[in-house]
Amino acid sequence: MRTFSFCIVAATFLYLCACSGAVDDVTDGVGANNGANNGANNGANNGANNGANNGANNGANNGANNGANNGANNGANNGANNGANNGLTTPELPTVAGEHALEVNWEGEDRTLIITIPEDWDPSTPAPLLLSLHGGNGSAPAWQGKRSGLVRGASERGWVTAIVEGALSEGAEGDNHGWNSWGLESTPADDIGFFVVLIDWLVTGLSLDSERVFMSGFSNGAAMTQRFAAEHPELLRGAFAICHSTRLVLSTGVDAPMCGECTAACDLDACPFVNEGVTYEIPEPVGATHMMVVRGGSDENVCPSSGCSIKMKAHATAEEQIEFWTGHLNCDPEGSQTELPGGVALRRFEGCDGGKVVQAVYDPSLAHMWSDKYDEPALAWFESL
Repeated sequence: MRTFSFCIVAATFLYLCACSGAVDDVTDGVGANNGANNGANNGANNGANNGANNGANNGANNGANNGANNGANNGANNGANNGANNGLTTPELPTVAGEHALEVNWEGEDRTLIITIPEDWDPSTPAPLLLSLHGGNGSAPAWQGKRSGLVRGASERGWVTAIVEGALSEGAEGDNHGWNSWGLESTPADDIGFFVVLIDWLVTGLSLDSERVFMSGFSNGAAMTQRFAAEHPELLRGAFAICHSTRLVLSTGVDAPMCGECTAACDLDACPFVNEGVTYEIPEPVGATHMMVVRGGSDENVCPSSGCSIKMKAHATAEEQIEFWTGHLNCDPEGSQTELPGGVALRRFEGCDGGKVVQAVYDPSLAHMWSDKYDEPALAWFESL
């Protein structure tokens, strides 16, 4: 099965490269208790405040016991959709096919969530969930416009997808959203807690397959994907990270991209560098999940030397990134390598903890961008797991 999965991903790369309070404090629990104690009528009346119709109908039709159970269940589900879910304030989830832009609120800040329900979606058959994370200084709508291929491909496979938006960087305006992947003070949001609650809300509310939740991310979103995979591997079946590393050193003292136009040749005295020598790292994984990383040899944002980086940061090398994951997951260190057109190298490491697999791609011509040629490889990777 592993050989077959590898062939799927390798074949896809060959083709593409060749072409260039959630529970609303479960107030409905009152309905549940009264339904059980007072019979069908009270179960119908008190079954669910937010899910009144469902609680009432089921309570009246099925008697005290069913009224109690359904009142509580429906009230909890609707409360999660319309109320606060462990700090995440959410609207009602969509139930019809198509793209749906929603606003959720986490830690007092609104974030856009673009959910796509596939045409053949059937809530009685749990579908996979794909979470897509934009890069730094981005937004969900902007990412949707740039990278719709991944979401479209997942939707065509019958998956539910969610393009998720990060928090606004401190003092930023407009589309300057980002992820707290390193613990930077410029983005202090609890994004780990956000994703824990968000995944539970989506999986529960849409009856999705909790064993097939996938996360993909670009740049800052790739760092966030790796951090979440390290801290909560039990919630992800697999992760795909492109154009970021597992460690960065602020070799010239940049605490944030304050000097976005600076290059190695610019006047460093003109830039407000701080915190020289600070190192940020993805935490040691607490467990194992399937991981695939892609690095580009022409990426000036994420490179191992401050001299080649437009952000004046030194990142872990591609090899160090591989060693981070294969080392912590106790994979076979030898692995296998396939040379693909354009000098692209695809490496695969098996024998990891829990039967997981780590794959790594090094593309010498890839700059700091999510190339469309990686849409299908990412999806093929997820499907193979």
